[in-house]
Amino acid sequence: FETFVYGFIFGFWGLYVNLRQNLALLCGCILVGIVIPIAIFHCSLNAAFLIALCMIVGIFQVFGSFWVLGINFNGYSLVPLVLSICHCSATFHLLFFTVSLAL
Repeated sequence: FETFVYGFIFGFWGLYVNLRQNLALLCGCILVGIVIPIAIFHCSLNAAFLIALCMIVGIFQVFGSFWVLGINFNGYSLVPLVLSICHCSATFHLLFFTVSLAL
């Protein structure tokens, strides 16, 4: 029989074991959720990949600022990182919507 630990403490600890993989999965899902609609609705792969590149640079900037400020990477610091990515995506969608109305 395989035995494994269970309970509240293990569930809490289990969140931190896969934190970097969960961050990569979240960032990937957000980027795919941005690139596909922009490529479809704006009919431009260049615009979609340019936005994805800008968002990847933003992710690295926020992640790098954690290191510069000495903030530990944990579940609490992961939330602002993911929210900043979502905020960036909303800003890019609004920007391309207003640009498309001007054309």
